[in-house]
Amino acid sequence: MKLNRYKDGKKFAITLSYDDGNVADRRLIKIFNNYGLKATFNLVSGWFDGSDDVVTSSEIPELYKGHEIACHTSHHPHLERLPISLQNNEIYEDRKKLESITGNIIRGFAYPYGSYSKETESVLVANGLCYARTTMSGSFSVPSSFMYWNSTCHHRDSDKYIDIFKNMQNHTWEYGSILYIWGHSYEFDRNNNWDLAEKMSESLSQFKDAWFCTNIELYDYTMAQKNLVFSSDNSSVMNNSCHDVWITGDSGDVIRLESGKTTIIK
Repeated sequence: MKLNRYKDGKKFAITLSYDDGNVADRRLIKIFNNYGLKATFNLVSGWFDGSDDVVTSSEIPELYKGHEIACHTSHHPHLERLPISLQNNEIYEDRKKLESITGNIIRGFAYPYGSYSKETESVLVANGLCYARTTMSGSFSVPSSFMYWNSTCHHRDSDKYIDIFKNMQNHTWEYGSILYIWGHSYEFDRNNNWDLAEKMSESLSQFKDAWFCTNIELYDYTMAQKNLVFSSDNSSVMNNSCHDVWITGDSGDVIRLESGKTTIIK
């Protein structure tokens, strides 16, 4: 028996993360939706309705439908330069406003500039946030701490890492393999390379054994999997979470562990 499957029995996961809420999100979301991709958008609520470069608060619920909205602070400061009280204000006010706009509970975060101080994690936890994305790259794995979640690559390097991921699928199946791409939608405007966004999305859509998910969906699934309760002889397993979980049985068959139920696996 192996804990090596994602939702619907998929072997791999693909997730994307885009920062700042620039108006270029509108075009990027159309591309993602066209290819069946899912992304997390980290928004700076203090910028809403004050600049033509940023999405408006009124369009947010419809624009980001089907994707995740996460926090990115109210004003995008270097958090490591702020005392803990001001870090708290930036994070609390951002979450509060995003929840007011969307009607949803916001649980994710991305560090502005990828920076933080030793106090930042405690502030995030105190404000009900359960993961935080850095700007560090190079990882295909489930993070050891979701409060310091490193991506696989920035989208400018997506061609290279999509090829690596493709090779991993063809030759080695490592549980936890995640392709996590991040960036800013305005970069496609600035670099005049929307063809990259199109090519990247088309390439990702070709991975048939991958689960396309938001950051929070991946977090929740991982937590549900980690909290499975097995009998002493591993013949049965209890899933107390509100998410179905999939595993591989000893015979190689894919087993669905339904939410709130105990399943006999031998």
